[in-house]
Amino acid sequence: MNVLLIGKNGMLGWALEKALQKKRWKYVALGKNELDITNEKKVEKTLEAFKPNYCINAAAFTDVDGSEEKKKEAMKINAYGPGYIAKACLKTNTFFIHYSTDYVFNGKNEQGYTENNQINPINTYGKSKAYGERLIKKNIQNYAIIRTSWLFGPNGKNFVTAIKNISHSQKKIPVVSDQKGSPTYTIDISEATMNFLKNPKTGIFHLTNSGITTWAEYAEEIIRLLGKSTMIKHVTNKNMPRKAKRPQCSILINTKLPSLRPWKKALKHYIDNYA
Repeated sequence: MNVLLIGKNGMLGWALEKALQKKRWKYVALGKNELDITNEKKVEKTLEAFKPNYCINAAAFTDVDGSEEKKKEAMKINAYGPGYIAKACLKTNTFFIHYSTDYVFNGKNEQGYTENNQINPINTYGKSKAYGERLIKKNIQNYAIIRTSWLFGPNGKNFVTAIKNISHSQKKIPVVSDQKGSPTYTIDISEATMNFLKNPKTGIFHLTNSGITTWAEYAEEIIRLLGKSTMIKHVTNKNMPRKAKRPQCSILINTKLPSLRPWKKALKHYIDNYA
């Protein structure tokens, strides 16, 4: 098996490369310094040079609030880039795996969203990822779009490290309590991706750690596992003004892939081994 991993330096990319190393498959991992996915010609030349069986794209512009200020950059990286990769994969007969987000939904459905629900993003980040999905489906038939949510893991900024760092200096931390979703461990989703590669299927898939929580409850579990006494103050989304709107319900219902372990167990593994 020959795999091309794009976006190796990000939090998800780091975990994917570790998972590839365990498998001992033949692979090439590239960061943004080796491949600018917004350059269509370079993307095409890279795929032609390696001719991989599978291409995994973990490159993304993930700053949700920053996307509101850098709309063009977010669109280039999250939409046009994946579209270019999909085109190049079609030419080399490469199966394309791409990661998307819960933010492609508007968050108004309190029951959550299956893979077949209509997308309707409410912020620039979500719109850029949604457009990326459309371009992939337009440009290639052999693809898998894996939507996930609330990622945490080694080698990157995430909610866990943010709460940990703030807890050093604040006795009370305000955290939103009216947004629901599922924290997802990059180590777990990466291992699941390796299993998926053994028998890949075309389409859109939802994959998160099991269990549903709010950001405030998530923060409380982080504080508990860290053994801290910091209080988490529950606040509403309206009381936490941010540049980008957030979907109130980010629950991704997985109807296709094997479930991942509960998010609390995954969080404990991360804090015990990495945080």
